[in-house]
Amino acid sequence: MIAETSYQGLHTGVFYGLEPTGRKIHIRLAVVISFKDGLMLGERFYYDSSALLAQLGATALPALEAP
Repeated sequence: MIAETSYQGLHTGVFYGLEPTGRKIHIRLAVVISFKDGLMLGERFYYDSSALLAQLGATALPALEAP
């Protein structure tokens, strides 16, 4: 199953090493849910991470940067 939706929130906790900014975010995303034998097997979320970073006022996530 594929669904298109959006998410709104407030950045209040550490996100991949980025300290809380208190900023509001709004992102559109797609959710892909797989099934096997009539049961949900898993789900994946796809969204524009650069748009999310821009809303947080960041250019990269510290936890994902190379040492």
